[in-house]
Amino acid sequence: MTYNSLMIYLLPDYGFCAGVKNAISVMARAAELPGALYLTHPLLHNKKENQALLEAYHARLCAPDEEVHTGNVVFSAHGHDVRDERRFSGAQLFDATCPLISRRYRELEGVRKMPILFLGKDGHPETIGFLSRFPAMVLLDARKNLSEQLARIVLPKEVVLVCQTTIAESTRIEALRLLEGRTKVVQEFPLCPLYRKRVEEAFSFLQGKEPKDFFFAVAGDPLSSNANEILRSVLEGFPGLEGSICPTSASFPSDVLGRKDVLLGSSTSISGEEVERMYRELVLREKALELS
Repeated sequence: MTYNSLMIYLLPDYGFCAGVKNAISVMARAAELPGALYLTHPLLHNKKENQALLEAYHARLCAPDEEVHTGNVVFSAHGHDVRDERRFSGAQLFDATCPLISRRYRELEGVRKMPILFLGKDGHPETIGFLSRFPAMVLLDARKNLSEQLARIVLPKEVVLVCQTTIAESTRIEALRLLEGRTKVVQEFPLCPLYRKRVEEAFSFLQGKEPKDFFFAVAGDPLSSNANEILRSVLEGFPGLEGSICPTSASFPSDVLGRKDVLLGSSTSISGEEVERMYRELVLREKALELS
């Protein structure tokens, strides 16, 4: 059998986003204070990275509905239900919410009297955070049929549209298309710029290439919203392209190397060091196959 020497490509932008880096720095500051350290929710959507943070800062993850009234409590990067803060009265509270999301909270205060639609995933911490702060918001669940949901809503003449920062661009476009003619979107809060940048980098790389010759791997946790939406957006844009989310190089599909070129992208909830390690290990596996 003749082995085909193939390539492993790493997209230039990878690793933690600014929001995750900020959350980790908040956790580090909280860990310097006397008292036990608690997380109300995983700090970011990555099981391996969360476990490493818990061990590094000697922290503990709170159980659902658990009350903590001493020590230091850190809320996650995605936002949280403001009503949960009552469970931690007496403790020192640290809000690690992504600065982009916090800025949106502040900006929405100025349009609170306007009808606001939130396009996001029901039950996601970011969605919960927005709906708890703005109870009059109307949720459009990005996982369900948008047309059917909008058919049940009496829309006013003007609305504000807030998008969850990591839903698919195609979902945002679909929502705008369905709203067109029924109401006027006077202000929109779109997707996270870094998330969009990473999708655009993959699009730019694959443009003009044959999708079936490539495998698109997203370094990250399979439960991560942004990892799933990056993968989904790129696969939708290039029919015939294969891909998956890979937490480590060991989880990379064994039948791909030697069969396709690999394009390695990154979610925003995995460290740059982990992505670089994955890239190096995939290159070594590819070379080992070539020499075998």
